Amino acid sequence: MIMTTPSKRLLLALPLVLALAACGPSGPAFSPVAQLPENKALVYIYRTGALGAAVTYTVHDGNQEVVELQTGGYYPYLAEPGEREFWARTEAKASTTEQLRPGETYYLKGGIGVGFLVGHPKLAFVSREVGEREIKGCRLIKTK
Repeated sequence: MIMTTPSKRLLLALPLVLALAACGPSGPAFSPVAQLPENKALVYIYRTGALGAAVTYTVHDGNQEVVELQTGGYYPYLAEPGEREFWARTEAKASTTEQLRPGETYYLKGGIGVGFLVGHPKLAFVSREVGEREIKGCRLIKTK
């Protein structure tokens, strides 16, 4: 068996660390939306944590694609008020429904769960307090 020194092991792990670091969003750090239109609801869609960092998924509002959610990223989405279903799919589908009110702000937290071949998406609305605390470390996801 060939033994390696700690510095050689670090050197071997460096490409993996750099590849995972490149998976996250490259936009600016979190900044709150300055002015919310009165006839829209603001939904911050975000994802924290390192579990499943290489797995991304598209979050939908009904039939509309909103954002490809990446670990460490957030996206400020101006939604129509009313009952809205947000969902995502990899090999399994996750969805959550919320009654959105105009002029209000919501936090939709994404995550990843264990799957057979690919991680399963998780989506849940969280309280303002939790959302404000967790989103601070996120970076803006730029859409096409």
